[in-house]
Amino acid sequence: MRDYQLDGRSPTHAVQVQQVAEALEVLRHAHARGEAVVPWGGGTHQDWGDRLTRYDVALDLTLLKGVLAFRPEELTLTAQVGVTLAEVNELVGKHGQCLPLDTEEPERATLGGAIATGAAGPWRMRYGTARDAILWCETLSSDGRRIEGGAQVVKNVAGYDLPRLYTGSLGALGVLSAVCVRLQPKPASVRLIAIGLLEADNARTIAQTLVTGDLEPAVLSLVKGDPAWDEPFGVGPWVLLVGFAGVQEATQWQVEQVLALARHIPHVAIDHYEQDDARLVIQQTMQARRRGDGVLKVMVRPGDVSVLADWITQMATTRPVGVLADVGAGVVRTVWRANRLESVRAGIDEVKQMTRDLGGNWVLERAPGDWKSGLGSVWGEPKPAQGLMRQIKQQFDPRLVLNPGRTAGG
Repeated sequence: MRDYQLDGRSPTHAVQVQQVAEALEVLRHAHARGEAVVPWGGGTHQDWGDRLTRYDVALDLTLLKGVLAFRPEELTLTAQVGVTLAEVNELVGKHGQCLPLDTEEPERATLGGAIATGAAGPWRMRYGTARDAILWCETLSSDGRRIEGGAQVVKNVAGYDLPRLYTGSLGALGVLSAVCVRLQPKPASVRLIAIGLLEADNARTIAQTLVTGDLEPAVLSLVKGDPAWDEPFGVGPWVLLVGFAGVQEATQWQVEQVLALARHIPHVAIDHYEQDDARLVIQQTMQARRRGDGVLKVMVRPGDVSVLADWITQMATTRPVGVLADVGAGVVRTVWRANRLESVRAGIDEVKQMTRDLGGNWVLERAPGDWKSGLGSVWGEPKPAQGLMRQIKQQFDPRLVLNPGRTAGG
């Protein structure tokens, strides 16, 4: 029996559905009884968000695996939400296409979960995030009705607002049952360079050049972790990852330009990865988010590379287990052990001031339940938009049936 415990809470009962009609019936029943429902996919990001205020029913959607429409000529796939990202890419890969949504565990992560959590990672510089991929969705309302939004073709942009509203909502506005996503042509060449550095500051010049120059990196990340972890963490105390995807001639030329830049900065080693090896290294880098007990995420403007480098160096002095900075996207994650809770608290105090100065924000992305209780809301600085989010939650789920308390909207 699967464990549906979340933040120290267990549901009264769990239901694994095989048909959408069954899920609708569960929701109608819960709505009538005032029960709280938590949708479940692969569970890879189920611990995101604030602690639930109530938890009665675990609604498992992993058996909803139907592929409803695959149109290679349109670069679109419509499928139920229980299909995993690995299964999606196996299917569309036979047609030279891919769904490049970053996740630590593609064999477990479901398509619905990737949309509900707004999946994004190092490849977002080229491919964007889940919000850029979604075209259409079918959702199940908290009182058990089907709702559709968007369009199942790329060229029709009408109706995008509803799918984007559900993207990243953590299942608090409606239960995703099927989605249509935009696919991408599989690049002929994928190249990744890992440059080992002694100090984070050594990456400043090359990162600034790549953000503002003529090259088009698909990945630009600065990471730090235990050298005993999987690649690329053994390349150096700090590792600058630079990746390219496209035609062979273009990726080769861009790699040569990066290597020329690297000659002018102190470095200890350079490793090269291609094709599937490059994708695997990025996946292993993302898996470092789970090497600790909590993840603190900071978001600033991507162009603030110099300020970002200062912040990364400063945060590293508080000794997190790992630092994972998607420099090109302005997103930095620090990974913490439970016994470093006081450092996390001190770090958040520093982050609050820095994000105010930069116009950014912070989120305690992953944390045990007792951390969440001790640190208050995981959603960073209170912002005017949170009032709007509460209004949206009230409109979509007035009885607080879906994931109550989990999001900034309640």
